[in-house]
Amino acid sequence: MVEAQQARLIKELQGALAEVETLREFLPICSYCRKVRDDQNYWSQIEKYLSDHTSTKFSHGICPDCYLTKVEPGLEEMKRRNAEVRARDAGELGESGVDR
Repeated sequence: MVEAQQARLIKELQGALAEVETLREFLPICSYCRKVRDDQNYWSQIEKYLSDHTSTKFSHGICPDCYLTKVEPGLEEMKRRNAEVRARDAGELGESGVDR
């Protein structure tokens, strides 16, 4: 009788442990900023969270999609603004390169 009860309790504990392990596999992450919520309800960058909880180290780069949609438009905007400034400065200096 005692052995059967022990076996049942062990099986229940193993089931509870499996459920906890499954829940630990879920990582609450913000769908907007990609911050991760920890057990104390604090939100941190995913790199910090993973570094704190694993032996993972990070190396940052830019994927091709983000380069096309984020970086390239920013570079084009900077080029446009620089061209405007150069054109304005050239108009102020005149063609001789001397202030008017």
